[in-house]
Amino acid sequence: MADTKLSALTALGAAPATGDLLLIDDVSAGESKSITVANLFTSPSFTGTVTLPTGLTGVIRADSGVVSVDSDVTDLVTAASDTAAGKVELATAAETTTGTDATRAVTPDGLAGSDYGKRVVGVQVVDAATNTATGDGKAYFRIPSVMNGWNLVAVAAHVYTAGTTNTTDIQIRRTRSGSSVDMLSTKITIDSAEVDTLTAATAAVINASNDDVNTGDKISVDVDAVSTTPAQGLFVELIFQLP
Repeated sequence: MADTKLSALTALGAAPATGDLLLIDDVSAGESKSITVANLFTSPSFTGTVTLPTGLTGVIRADSGVVSVDSDVTDLVTAASDTAAGKVELATAAETTTGTDATRAVTPDGLAGSDYGKRVVGVQVVDAATNTATGDGKAYFRIPSVMNGWNLVAVAAHVYTAGTTNTTDIQIRRTRSGSSVDMLSTKITIDSAEVDTLTAATAAVINASNDDVNTGDKISVDVDAVSTTPAQGLFVELIFQLP
């Protein structure tokens, strides 16, 4: 085959075996040599910065140099744990509230939307031995800066001794810059012979237009009606949450 052009040789027709020989010009030695396919395609060793082709797709594994055709790293990364880094799914607000999942990660938004993102304010309006009586501003509290921009999301009330005949009606009022609005479109009611709103025939409804609170707002408890035989004692519970 001396003096035969490379293009005139018979094509291999199949993938070369690792032991097949190729001609190579060893420039440093100034002579031609042979090299096996296995040695020619030995995994390269890199130091410093390596620039990859811009059209490369998939995932490169730094530990083995393997390029995965799967663009999703899920197949290549193991699950995270409390002792090892890895892939992790984000928990929903409902999953955060459940509080039993040990594999999902909690996000700030998920925490804020869960029960753990709520603040409960309890207000002693009337002491246990005193009859409830109508009147505005029976008790109040100030919204602190940590609750700025939060919303009222739930209300409840309890009396120590039940009243009889007719209901005890309670309104929550917000005062801001000297202007007051009712925060409930349907008032809190404690029914005759009952001690808690949990059993009320008509549930309280929060007014979505007036449910927000800002730093420095005054939240007042107004007693708008009492039972004919007044209940004794009154405790009001308000729950706030970041929207």
